[in-house]
Amino acid sequence: MSKTQKAPAKKTTTAKPRWSIGLFRNAVGKLVTVYVTADGEPMPYEKKRLNGNGKILFHEVITGMKYSQARKQLLRDSGLKDEPVEESTNGKAKKAKRRRSRRN
Repeated sequence: MSKTQKAPAKKTTTAKPRWSIGLFRNAVGKLVTVYVTADGEPMPYEKKRLNGNGKILFHEVITGMKYSQARKQLLRDSGLKDEPVEESTNGKAKKAKRRRSRRN
C-alpha cells in the first residue's frame, strides 16, 4: 500500500437497545414494569420492588426501540389493564353509601 492510498474504512454498527421486561401488579392494582431475565424471572435487584409478590404476569424481550416505546408495546401485547383496588377507609365509604341510600 502506498502513502497516498487510504486504509479501508471500518464498519461501525450501532447497537440496538434490548429490553427484557415484565409486568406485575402492585398493591393498588396498577401494572408495573420490572427488568426480568429471558425466562421471566425478576432480576435480583428488582425483587425488593415486588414486595414478596414475585408473580410476573407477562414478559417479553423487545429490541430496537427506546424503553418508553418498549413498555407501551409490552402493555399492548399483553392485553392486560390496570385494575384499581378499592382502598380500605375503615368502612367510612360503606357507611356513607348506606346513609345516602337511606335518604332516597
